[in-house]
Amino acid sequence: LDLTSTGQSTVEIKQDEDGIVNVVESLLDKYNRIAYRLTDELSFKGYRDPGRLQGDMTLRSLQSDLSALVGSPVESHGGTYNSFPVVGIKSGEKGNLVLERDDFLEALREKPAEVAKLFVTDSDAGTTGMADQFEQLVDNYTLLGEGSLWVKDDSISKQTKNIDTRITTLEGRLDAYRERLNRQFLQMESMVLKMNSQQQYLSALGATSTNQAK
Repeated sequence: LDLTSTGQSTVEIKQDEDGIVNVVESLLDKYNRIAYRLTDELSFKGYRDPGRLQGDMTLRSLQSDLSALVGSPVESHGGTYNSFPVVGIKSGEKGNLVLERDDFLEALREKPAEVAKLFVTDSDAGTTGMADQFEQLVDNYTLLGEGSLWVKDDSISKQTKNIDTRITTLEGRLDAYRERLNRQFLQMESMVLKMNSQQQYLSALGATSTNQAK
């Protein structure tokens, strides 16, 4: 506050409710992108689609962990507003999250500190906010060298390399076999030509002998 003159002023301090809602909706939007992608990849549409990860157990595990996370209360929270459902963040039909704005604002106005503790880690209280829990879950699946998705991707990459190596080896064998067959064919063709030449020579010799006998 810059005091420029003597007088009376009224200062009103209030929460930026729209700003808070926008931040929460941004978090939910990121979550929903993952939820929709998982649903699309895992759903069976009546036929086997090799371009999608139908039935993949790692993705199913991720989907299950995300669902359990958003439905569970924050441990050691100690307040009423200790989970997404009680502050108006509900699950949709496709595993997505929907913000019921009126319910959320009611909780925010009644107990803003509790709502904040739901999202933000409070080390003094021993709570891990949902934002950090999301980050930990993401690390569990994507961390370089350790995450489940990273390990799965690395395994698929190694399998692909092994298949490529086997294909290269088989192609080399086929080329060698083709070359051997070509050599054998040329040898047989050469032998046939020699046999034909000999046969013609013998036929001509036989004809000459017959003429001399006459």
